[in-house]
Amino acid sequence: MTMRLGIVTIPRQLPPGAVMTDHFIAFAQKVEALDFHGLWVTDAFGRGRATMDPLSTLGLLCGVTKKIELGTCVIQVPIRHPVEHAHRVQTINLLSGGRFRFGVGTGSTKADFDVVQADFEKRFKVLPEMLEAMQRTWRGEPVYGPAVSVWPGTEGGPQMMLGAWRSPRWINLAARLDGWISSGIHSKLEDHYCPEFSERTVPKCLTYNGFSTILGGVGLKLVAVCPTLVRGGLTHERRK
Repeated sequence: MTMRLGIVTIPRQLPPGAVMTDHFIAFAQKVEALDFHGLWVTDAFGRGRATMDPLSTLGLLCGVTKKIELGTCVIQVPIRHPVEHAHRVQTINLLSGGRFRFGVGTGSTKADFDVVQADFEKRFKVLPEMLEAMQRTWRGEPVYGPAVSVWPGTEGGPQMMLGAWRSPRWINLAARLDGWISSGIHSKLEDHYCPEFSERTVPKCLTYNGFSTILGGVGLKLVAVCPTLVRGGLTHERRK
């Protein structure tokens, strides 16, 4: 089993005179030079502090990195229009040369929903519907009106992983995508070895968000991505 290690970064405001663009580019290139496999960004904007749009941030990094995965961990799907969102994701997928990893979730902070007048209480219901609309967009199918043209080489969309707490409902949805991103706050490593996993419902890969800190004006978390092994349910081999 091969594990890929990446960094989840949470940009912070810099001292006066510092240029965020230069700082973030240098940080991304350092992550790549240190042979980490990926750099992931978070999504928030109603938290009472300045934040950065995750897709715009990754668009900047597409041109200054060459090999690392660039991902969202995770982006709040229900607060955005699915077709317009799919179009922007398609752009990042194209500019990154297929290195984009789309971590998606419902969101768990009501303030982010209130800012854009989205329905916080319906987020669990609309997430699967919105993901389906985005996948249809990437297949070149019409959703609400004319189809959005798909760039050659981006057909079908990027790798998509579901960020959610452990439950059969979300494990089953993650299995229809490309993997599951567990909560670094509300999950334990043992959650990756749960009886809900089976040959039919196991996600293709698991992502665990672990230790977090702040370094040089950038919030950091270590993220581990590994393929899933299933051998007739829970086995000791999977715990090694």
